[in-house]
Amino acid sequence: MLSYVMRKGDLRLSPLFRGVNMRSFISILALSLFLGATDVFPQSPDSLFVTNTVTPPGETAIVSIMLHNTQFSVGGFATRFVLIDSVNASFQRVERGADVQDFDYFNVRRSDGTCRVVGIVDLPGGNHAPPLPIGVNELARVFIFIENTAPWGMTDSILFMDDTLPPGRDNCISDSTGYINEIPTLIGGEILFDIGSGVIEPPAGIPTKIELYQNYPNPFNAETTIRFELPAEVDEISLSIYDVVGRRVGSFCWSSLPPGQNKVVWYGNDDKGRPLASGVYFYRLEAASLPAITKRMTLLK
Repeated sequence: MLSYVMRKGDLRLSPLFRGVNMRSFISILALSLFLGATDVFPQSPDSLFVTNTVTPPGETAIVSIMLHNTQFSVGGFATRFVLIDSVNASFQRVERGADVQDFDYFNVRRSDGTCRVVGIVDLPGGNHAPPLPIGVNELARVFIFIENTAPWGMTDSILFMDDTLPPGRDNCISDSTGYINEIPTLIGGEILFDIGSGVIEPPAGIPTKIELYQNYPNPFNAETTIRFELPAEVDEISLSIYDVVGRRVGSFCWSSLPPGQNKVVWYGNDDKGRPLASGVYFYRLEAASLPAITKRMTLLK
């Protein structure tokens, strides 16, 4: 990408880069290190994750690619993700996320049901936008069309392609200089082919079967609401929360509940009131003589 010669200790640029000042040259060099370096990036405590949504067949689902960066301001990122079910759903387009509107470079490539997105905050001659601050930031907004023939109640997954080797360098983040490059933890998302989007409001009236809805918001920080429905008065109902290794960390129990809509608010604490760490958790609704239902959620601190 770059070519140079050393003469008596001076750095002389090839004709392609003559006229570019030293600051710009350093930016180009940093970009080349970010996109094309040959060493393996260290694992990072940060995370890339996909938001969940509920969208009926025949409509377009919208999910966000989010970054939770905890160590340094991020000036560059690359990510590649794929739909598990590319028959019933397909990528329509990808737009800039709310937090990268001022990035100088934002590029999307789609092929064979896979999307790759690269963003760079500051290129030579650019607007010198600030890097992403520590916290939760939206990198991209993904539009996915759900086919009319998609089965109702089916769940499709959006997963990151975990390929951190050259030349792709998928799913990595960099500081604004390009010298700090790390691989975040990758957390996929889900699209439920059903009625509702955003806040999931169950239909009115008495349901005909047990229903467990996606928690909202998801991912969440301080609290999240879990809604469910029962078709009749049911005894011995429990809503349990498990971590990724299967340990039950929280629970709600009732001796009986009337038919209809119910909801609980979970504050991300265990049964003793202690705050739990960021990560993926599973919540499971169980009731006497009724099938159990399990869904996934993401807690961010």
